[in-house]
Amino acid sequence: MINDTYFKTIIDKATIARLATVDSEYKPHMVPVVFVFDNDYYFIPIDEKTKRSRPENLKRVKNIRQNPNVALLIDEYNEDWRQLYFIMIQGKAS
Repeated sequence: MINDTYFKTIIDKATIARLATVDSEYKPHMVPVVFVFDNDYYFIPIDEKTKRSRPENLKRVKNIRQNPNVALLIDEYNEDWRQLYFIMIQGKAS
C-alpha cells in the first residue's frame, strides 16, 4: 500500500504507464498500458488488439505466464527538466 501522498498523487494523476515483462530468453518486452490502482493492486485491461490476435496470444500475457516478475513504469515528460519524474513499481503479475 502506498502511504506517501506525493507518490499517490502522481499515480492517481497518471493516464498511461509502461509494463515491462521478460520472455523465455530473458529479453525484455515493454508496452504502453492504461491501468487502475485501487490502493493495493494495479489492474491492466487485456483486450483484443487486432482481429487476428486473441488476448492469450499477446506477448505480455505469454511472458507473465512464464515469469510473473514485472515492472510498471509511470512517468511524466516536461520540457522543464526540473519537472521530470518517474516511478517504477516492481512486482508479480497474475
